[in-house]
Amino acid sequence: MKFGELELHILSDGTHTEDGGGIFEYFPKDIWSNYKVGDLTPYKTDEHNNIVQAANCLLVKHPQGNVLIETGLHDKTPNYVKYHNIVKKPSLMESMKSAGVKASDIDIVINSHLNPDHAGWNTTYVDGKLKPAFENAKYVIQKKEFRTAVNPGFELKNDYFSVEKDVLPLEDSGSLELVNGEKELLPGIFVIPTPGHTIGHQSVMIKADQKTLLYAADMAALVMHQEKPRCKMAFDVLGREECWRTKKELLYDLAAENSWFTYFYHETSISIGIIYKTTNAKGEIEYKVRKVESQVL
Repeated sequence: MKFGELELHILSDGTHTEDGGGIFEYFPKDIWSNYKVGDLTPYKTDEHNNIVQAANCLLVKHPQGNVLIETGLHDKTPNYVKYHNIVKKPSLMESMKSAGVKASDIDIVINSHLNPDHAGWNTTYVDGKLKPAFENAKYVIQKKEFRTAVNPGFELKNDYFSVEKDVLPLEDSGSLELVNGEKELLPGIFVIPTPGHTIGHQSVMIKADQKTLLYAADMAALVMHQEKPRCKMAFDVLGREECWRTKKELLYDLAAENSWFTYFYHETSISIGIIYKTTNAKGEIEYKVRKVESQVL
């Protein structure tokens, strides 16, 4: 789809499952499992209380280079694949082929954070050794996130268990670009620190023709997380106040006030929407996401 002079492609790396209680923390199951996104109720659970989540990476074709945001699901550890019911139909590489690009065509890779469901295709096996999957790209990660991932401590060790396979080979190859804070990578494409889900989590802001798209990643992963200010994950490593502060400043004070486009990595029912502020019948402020289906944003 067109976004000003940019071209956006939604690239699937399949689906996986996650515990619904962990995804919606203290919200009662009766609320989130019946939550409506348009005409759908996408957070219905299976018999194990799991919900299905997408892995929708985003390709940005920019006049100065191709940017890939997220690299999909870790599948180098069989137990992780089995536990999370990972199904790669299609895989990221298959999706890229459909979009007319090869791995070697990618100039910049952005990881919002380094949990295994966002960084799986950072590397690939070549002759039995792990190499960067996008050999010509710089991988942009917040320095704070990288340092936490390689030295997670006891509490966060499981959150970053795949780093040895998905991240450290990038350091060995010289492919990493570690940044401190906000940075414009190409004209109109910014990474912005959004701590909460992880300490070094970053989101991506894309600007073109006086329009803005916010790739919030796991700052507000699903439609319910964006529409409900108090909705967060139990997996978020920072507390409610820190998560709320980040979410308010970027998502509500800017995105909702200005009706920005928002992109959903994990949502199965919608990939791109517009978030806006509204008032209900009681005079209370609410936030709504409207699905966008046009090929021109």
